[in-house]
Amino acid sequence: MMDSNQQKATIEFLAEGEEILEGIGNNLVHLEEGIGSARINPEIINGIFRGAHSLKGLSGMLGFTKVSELSHNLENMLDSLRLGKLKLAPPVLDCLFESLDTLNGLILKIGEEGNDDLPIEDALARIEAVLHADTEGAQEESLLKTCNISPAVIEVLTEYEEHRLLANIEQGDHLYKIRISFDLATFDQDLQKLTAGLSEIGEIITTLPSTGDSPESGIQFTLIVGSQEEQEKVVSVISAFESAEIEEINYAPVKDSEPPTPTETAPARGSENFVSDIKGLTRTVRVDIGKLDHLMNVVGELIQSKDILKANIKTLRQAEAQAGLANSFHQAVEVLERKLTELQDGVLEVRMIPIGQIFNRLNRIVRKLSHDAGKQIRFATSGEDTELDKMVIEELADPLMHIIRNAIDHGIETPEVRKAAGKQAEGTIELRAYQEGNHVIIEVEEDGAGIDVKKIREKAIEKGLVEEDESMTEEETLNLIFLPGFSTAEKVSEVSGRGVGMDVAKKNITLLGGMIDIDTEPGEGTLFTITLPITLAIIPALIVQCTDQIFAIPLNAVTENLILPRQSIQTIEQREVIKLRGRTLPLIRLQEAFRLPGDNSRSMEKSHIVVAGLAEKKIGIIVDDFLDKQEIVIKAVGRTLKGIPGIAGATELGDKQAVLVLDVGALIEEATRKAVAE
Repeated sequence: MMDSNQQKATIEFLAEGEEILEGIGNNLVHLEEGIGSARINPEIINGIFRGAHSLKGLSGMLGFTKVSELSHNLENMLDSLRLGKLKLAPPVLDCLFESLDTLNGLILKIGEEGNDDLPIEDALARIEAVLHADTEGAQEESLLKTCNISPAVIEVLTEYEEHRLLANIEQGDHLYKIRISFDLATFDQDLQKLTAGLSEIGEIITTLPSTGDSPESGIQFTLIVGSQEEQEKVVSVISAFESAEIEEINYAPVKDSEPPTPTETAPARGSENFVSDIKGLTRTVRVDIGKLDHLMNVVGELIQSKDILKANIKTLRQAEAQAGLANSFHQAVEVLERKLTELQDGVLEVRMIPIGQIFNRLNRIVRKLSHDAGKQIRFATSGEDTELDKMVIEELADPLMHIIRNAIDHGIETPEVRKAAGKQAEGTIELRAYQEGNHVIIEVEEDGAGIDVKKIREKAIEKGLVEEDESMTEEETLNLIFLPGFSTAEKVSEVSGRGVGMDVAKKNITLLGGMIDIDTEPGEGTLFTITLPITLAIIPALIVQCTDQIFAIPLNAVTENLILPRQSIQTIEQREVIKLRGRTLPLIRLQEAFRLPGDNSRSMEKSHIVVAGLAEKKIGIIVDDFLDKQEIVIKAVGRTLKGIPGIAGATELGDKQAVLVLDVGALIEEATRKAVAE
């Protein structure tokens, strides 16, 4: 049993460990993308190395020996890679990814059970095998000697810097020695400016204090820089510094060497990056999402209190004798409202994180699953900077994973089948995200075989889900894939085929107040479109009445409110509709949807209609009255109401009245199902 201090330290370790592994994973993806290119940024490998080193130290301090041991071995492997003793080849990359998966499993075990008691022998053996299988790069020292580089230059370099020097030589880059002095008063700024400029045109191999005479009030440095650029270009970068001197280092080409390992230079990490990293640490604070939830609830309660004050002011104004007092209160409440809005926006902003965090994880999943399925798949993403509430993003990970697993197993064909169909052997899965109003749209598109609508219908009839003579639109047929246990796969694979997954994806997206649509083209591929609200925290809502019940409808799903004469409502194929700007809008009566007691709304002369929907799907919700607009905090409902379609949660209004919050997406689906049944 952990004591409170150890528990707190473990929680902090888990947060930092997950962040480190996320960074390693992102760097591995970038490394794989560049494996076939002539130049790979060496800082990518350095970043992975630093991550493994940090994880080793953190886990060792807390006694998580298996995480520490595996991180240590991974660090050794990365050190060989960064020193050029190990070639960056597909088997090496596979081993790195597999080690990352094992470390993720260990961190998960610590989070669940407080220990890292999982077998790591296979992971250690793979690293050992890779290290002993590749002895390339061990001859760098002798190669440097053949290049006729001055011993005075080589003797001051570290082993890593020697490797980077040779990498630049093998590429045929120019080598420059730059000598420069800085005034002590402006040393940091000047060095940052210089290294930033040089990093844009090449790689800073080393930065060394110069020996010999230095200015009385300054400090002198020598930099060795590798670059494809001619000397004139480098001079233009350093010309802002009067003391700068440049000399090209001549060397003999490397003879009888293999083509260079693709770990060549790219913009290098100058000292300015390390300085900004240190400064960044002081400006970043990890906050438990539970604390943000609590803070958001407090803000919600303050908003409710503000609404009560506004209602009381309205009452005071009705009493003539209290009009002056009411105006005074009104001014104070206006200030309070502005400050509350600032506080609310600030808390919401803290909760928002880029969706790219999920995209990066999915990239690794695609890599592994496509390899297991024997398929060549390119994974492309866009819109990684699109932001969503952290809670929404956490719940979105599983649905996206299930959709992508399904695309790999059922959508993308094998290379042989694709070639026979006149396609490229490599399939593509694209993941896109963008904001549209108060919603975020996420699209998952693949260029596979498309969904066989006829096959889905046949399978549904076989399973007894639909009758053989039942009429269904293509959209309704496609939505059958979201039913529990539904699958058209002839055999079960390790990836999918049991009919478990797509129903979970649909359920989770619906619980988030979102919708999912499918568009497919035989032989061309399939597009899944997910529409989600940006946040589920504090949201503006339309308050409506139906019989004696009060409901809240999220305003991000409301297009407009209409009050129309009863005669405007038509019945087409047993469904009530209205014509709205040339389009037919289906209607649903809230009283009938929830079987509410009271006078039938059909007898009213005027109909109050809330036009609501997500994406292109719209519906008119008939209520008795529009009451108000308020900001609400959605809270979970109990078991009794949890299973009722159309209920997203509950909230408390300013007068402490508890009301139900409608799930517009679920109401649309329920109305569609009833229409099909009729």
